[in-house]
Amino acid sequence: MFCASEYSLCHNKISISFATAGPGISNALTGLKTAKLDGARLIFISVITTEYHDALWSLQETTAINVSTLVQDDGQGYLDKVFAIKNEDEYLQARNDIQKLISSNKHFVIGVFLIPVVQTLTIEKRILANFLAPANLTNLVSSADFSMLIELLLAKKSLFWLGFGARYAGSNIQKIIQLTNSAVITTPRGKGIISEYSLASIGTTGIGSISKEIAKQITGDSSRYVVVIMGTRLGEFSSFYLQKNFSNIDLFYIGLEADKVRNNLPSNAIVFKSDIQCFTETLLSALQNKVIHKPAVQYPALMVEFVDYIIKDNNDSDKVIHPLAVMKII
Repeated sequence: MFCASEYSLCHNKISISFATAGPGISNALTGLKTAKLDGARLIFISVITTEYHDALWSLQETTAINVSTLVQDDGQGYLDKVFAIKNEDEYLQARNDIQKLISSNKHFVIGVFLIPVVQTLTIEKRILANFLAPANLTNLVSSADFSMLIELLLAKKSLFWLGFGARYAGSNIQKIIQLTNSAVITTPRGKGIISEYSLASIGTTGIGSISKEIAKQITGDSSRYVVVIMGTRLGEFSSFYLQKNFSNIDLFYIGLEADKVRNNLPSNAIVFKSDIQCFTETLLSALQNKVIHKPAVQYPALMVEFVDYIIKDNNDSDKVIHPLAVMKII
């Protein structure tokens, strides 16, 4: 399951994973949860042992009701959508619904479960037209907010905060950063979108990072900053909730699934519900049509001071060292 998730993330493709009923499904749950949190596009297929609980209390009994609980209304849970297929018509409807999800270009983890009667059924092959063709992306971007972002990027110190989901727009982002003389921070998995040796790169956020140093610098000069976030859901390990320090800063978030991240943003954030690749293409084009007079800005390297944790003598050899201290040294 983890291999399928990483394949999807690394190659920007839909991956498919199979498992057996009972323990096969339960052993897949951790991988499914990880795929959902990381933003993979994954279809999980498995059989289930029966449609309803039959009161026989079989050891590996797995019902349609059981797997339906893997989806939660609040967006949590292990799957985004479950299809428990009982006949040919339900299979064709599921295939149609899955096509729509694929065309939306959103991240998803789907569960397709086959009850016993379907497991031996031969279903007529019906080809859906353009099954894998992505639909035109609808970008819900206010023109006034978009114009404001452009003006702020040209007038203020700008900081781009990039996560793994922004990697396929890396070429556009690099050009935008050059045009606007912006600084860049990344989540741990977002490293590499911008070279760490670039003068624009000032560090990473999340676990073992310099989040506190970044927050201290920006919040101390908040009126002069604009922050643009894309490609991350800002979970604890990715952000250490650095965004909570940005309540008095011009803040923008870009992503197709922005609604899921809204509660993890300060109330002042302006959200663009848009595909990152499409958004950055439009933003780059708009910036290139502007006359750029923005002076270069020097951003101090926010490297953490090396702390001397070297063992002084043999008596200290069994003392506890905090993991964050180790990560700071690394």
